[in-house]
Amino acid sequence: SGLAGIDLNMVQGAVIEGNRIGVGADGVTPLGNGSAWMARQDGVLDAGIFLQSSDDVRIGGGEFGQGNVISANGVGIRMMAAQVEHAQPKRLVIQGNVIGSNTWFRPELGNTRHGIWLQSVFEARVGGDGAGEGNLVVLNGGDGIRTTDAIGTDVEIRGNAIGTDAEGVLELGNGGDGIHVTSRYHSTLGVATTIEDNTLAFNARNGVWIGNEDTTVNTSNYQPRDVELRENRIYGNGALGIDLRPVGVSANDAADADIGANEGQNFPVLTGVTITEGSASITGTIDTLPLASVRIEVFANRFGCPESGYGQGEQYVGALDVTTDGDGHAAFEASLPFGEGWPRRFTATATLTLLRTL
Repeated sequence: SGLAGIDLNMVQGAVIEGNRIGVGADGVTPLGNGSAWMARQDGVLDAGIFLQSSDDVRIGGGEFGQGNVISANGVGIRMMAAQVEHAQPKRLVIQGNVIGSNTWFRPELGNTRHGIWLQSVFEARVGGDGAGEGNLVVLNGGDGIRTTDAIGTDVEIRGNAIGTDAEGVLELGNGGDGIHVTSRYHSTLGVATTIEDNTLAFNARNGVWIGNEDTTVNTSNYQPRDVELRENRIYGNGALGIDLRPVGVSANDAADADIGANEGQNFPVLTGVTITEGSASITGTIDTLPLASVRIEVFANRFGCPESGYGQGEQYVGALDVTTDGDGHAAFEASLPFGEGWPRRFTATATLTLLRTL
């Protein structure tokens, strides 16, 4: 089809499961939806599944046979709001799908742009905690998952394999970022986006990018700032594990006073690691807002630091909570469980109670 494979406009309660969309009945032959011309025009209908202003829609599911194969299209799944007031799609679920290949990981089946593209959605679940609920998002030409203008709350991206197989071994990277979060707004209602317990590996750019792409604007009102990352496995990506706009490593600043994506959250500095049988003793510091509660997550890595000198986060080790003093400084020390055979290059992230992560 030169347009979308499935097109839902202002539909309630639809279920799409057990289909091959963009792939022939043999599971191998590419029969993609959307045309090259449509993609060049940023046409909204170059998708395997296109959904506009529809609520309570489930694509796939965690049970056997519910997942779809959505590959060889322009965009795998695209969800967006119609140009009318209060038309954001709501209560959406995307689970258990293979997006960008098939179960044999054929590279010619990648969607030419993004695997999943969420625009101005409200209450969406991509993946989940249960067995079979995570999506496999691989070999797409653009970003694995892209969110744009998530101005509401409660967009969850959880338990997915993005750029690799479910075991995190095969190099099946997407051509852009694993997850790309961009917005002209920030949420005033709470957490706009939660990214938790995903494996993001071997993508061409960053594991996660957070920031507006408009280089003329860098104020907190025009950057996504309510993005929470927790317990993800991020490794082998071409640039950084997590990058807050601007591109590349941003140096820590005094009292974390800068602005921008996730308010330019400062990163923690690890000063020492001692490994004994079954545990790792971690010491470090964080400098951020005064009198702030901070969650420090620690990771271990097989892969060395990339050219930037800053590592990623392959194996989640554990977390600890600290509170900064009146100058925004805190030193921390913790003993965390450490498995036999785990890698021994360590990195860490910081998340404030205000839900800024780096």
